[in-house]
Amino acid sequence: MEEENICVRCCKFLHSSEVLIAGLDNGKIVFCHLSGKQVLTKLENPHESIVHRIMTAPKNDSPNEPLFLSISKDIKLWCRRGQLLHTILLPSSSNVRPSIWASDDFNLLVVIFNTNLYILKMIK
Repeated sequence: MEEENICVRCCKFLHSSEVLIAGLDNGKIVFCHLSGKQVLTKLENPHESIVHRIMTAPKNDSPNEPLFLSISKDIKLWCRRGQLLHTILLPSSSNVRPSIWASDDFNLLVVIFNTNLYILKMIK
């Protein structure tokens, strides 16, 4: 099985030590459930390249509100259940990693990519 040799490139605990979100070098995102019976859940809609960073938002009670970002050559915004909410495509002319800062609720993202500054605001 080819996935046995996949490397974890980044990870972040999800509001407790019970769930770890990991980004893999094949572009996949996985939930590692660490309490009780340990389970690995692969999320659908992977990135096309290495996942460089995971960012989490403060815990909220709405299951459809943004919960974490995964960052590769694009940015994916995910909800609590691991469902993809949005994909933000970045210009593909470079292999440079984007630098990203986010407001606590992910309503505002500041991205520096290829010496360009992007300010992205969520429209509801």
